[in-house]
Amino acid sequence: VKIEGIEDMLVHYARCCAPVKGDHIVGFVTRGRGLTVHRKDCPKVLELDPERRIHVSWDSATTFARPISIRVVTDDREGMLADLSGVFSKNNINISEANCKVLREGQAVNTFKCGIVDLEQLRRIVKALEGVKGVHAVERARSADGA
Repeated sequence: VKIEGIEDMLVHYARCCAPVKGDHIVGFVTRGRGLTVHRKDCPKVLELDPERRIHVSWDSATTFARPISIRVVTDDREGMLADLSGVFSKNNINISEANCKVLREGQAVNTFKCGIVDLEQLRRIVKALEGVKGVHAVERARSADGA
């Protein structure tokens, strides 16, 4: 992350909104923890002191995977989890955590915590997941923890 006029500042990425390269971001200067980077539309950062928000931007020279969660609503059918995880594998995206719950209506909610490099990679994986038979909805969860 590039911070206007500041070098060598400790930077954290907010778990509440899990920003990835390409998101519109804002920095928040914390007390004692350096800078926390949020998505500009993060409800939490909008509640914080506006005088401590600063302009930041992504460093185009660096690439690294940031943890985010993707929620997929599907039919509850045999082989669905294998089909979904296969999509992540084909797209070279590592799943670090998966949570699958069956709903009463014959559907399931699957939340995958995975490493995403940028918005383009996120768009590709969402589109690929939407192409799986029995998938009803795919969305980026609000936080990296799936909330």
